[in-house]
Amino acid sequence: MDAAQATVDGVMSAAWVAAGVDVASQQITFGVAESSSGNGSCSTVQEHYDLLIGADGINSVVRSALQQHYQDMTVVIGDSGREYKTYQGMRGDIEPEEFKVNPGATLHLWTSDDPWTTFTAHSNPDGTYSGTLSLKTGGFAELTTQQQYEQLIRNKFAGVPDDWVPAIAQQVVNEKPSSAGIGASAPPCYHFPCQSMGSQLCQPEVLLCETSQGPAVPLPGYFQRALVQPLRWWALLL
Repeated sequence: MDAAQATVDGVMSAAWVAAGVDVASQQITFGVAESSSGNGSCSTVQEHYDLLIGADGINSVVRSALQQHYQDMTVVIGDSGREYKTYQGMRGDIEPEEFKVNPGATLHLWTSDDPWTTFTAHSNPDGTYSGTLSLKTGGFAELTTQQQYEQLIRNKFAGVPDDWVPAIAQQVVNEKPSSAGIGASAPPCYHFPCQSMGSQLCQPEVLLCETSQGPAVPLPGYFQRALVQPLRWWALLL
């Protein structure tokens, strides 16, 4: 973030979320997280803009406002058929020894016995983990209690730290799921816990694929050829 700021004359602000846009008057309202409060609260900031880019995630407030203002503008988003919820602030000793020297460089991916249900844990520079719980679209509607979430995580994902399960279930039980769109990845320019599913897949140098569904196998060659260094893929068997 500091390196990026040094290249521009203006001020760069991180972790501001677009909450509303008045295209006619070129005003945008941001929700700004108050990290010191620790309770997820936020204040609002209103700014005038000269250039507005609608790259604020799959459920873009900016693109929605632009579409309403410009009648000839249409936004179409491909749906992957999966939706996800996020958690943050978990701590635990889950890193293999060779990766403990580089905090914030790994993403743990748990697969399950169906192709839709996955769990991730992204290591952050501050020593915490944030991540996602993904289900087939509509699957979260069947989960209404913290106990149901706990049961799902325990049944589907071997090796998730036991003390994480109730804490994560408590965080996600009342959270609105986000759609995992096709091609909706948004690579970050800075490390910030739990930005989006796309950014978590783009940040790490190492992806640890963890499964209890059989022996670990190398990822297909076309994945290897598509990767941009320094991202390296590893497979571990729990």
